[in-house]
Amino acid sequence: MQTNDFPPAAGEGTLEVFHKAKDAILQAAVARSMQQVEYVAPMGEEAENKIRAGFRFTLDILESAMASGKAALLEDQMTWSMDRLPHDGVSPAHVMHNFGLFTDIIGEKLPKKAAAEVTAYFDWMIQRMQGLIKAQQSTG
Repeated sequence: MQTNDFPPAAGEGTLEVFHKAKDAILQAAVARSMQQVEYVAPMGEEAENKIRAGFRFTLDILESAMASGKAALLEDQMTWSMDRLPHDGVSPAHVMHNFGLFTDIIGEKLPKKAAAEVTAYFDWMIQRMQGLIKAQQSTG
């Protein structure tokens, strides 16, 4: 996949399957994230709400990107996260970790073919985030 655009999710029913499983994916991702004490503790009492909101936003943007094939939707989210989330105590490395968390959960919740198509987006996001981190380190 290139940074400009992806092919829209084309697998048989991939978008529909993802949409139906989105709440279950969200619940599992929040539950697993809440187990990461070193990540959750600095957020205080609002940790679960913040994580849920961020993860829901990620899944909603992903769904839009899969439907449209527009990489810019994901690119905008990642550059925003590089600027904004460190102010909330969330490092770019942890964002990348969360992408991996989603990949694992999607592999568990979706049929194999649909999971492969969806996780390809997260693979691209992980690679892109690595590039953004590297670029930030070279200028900072």
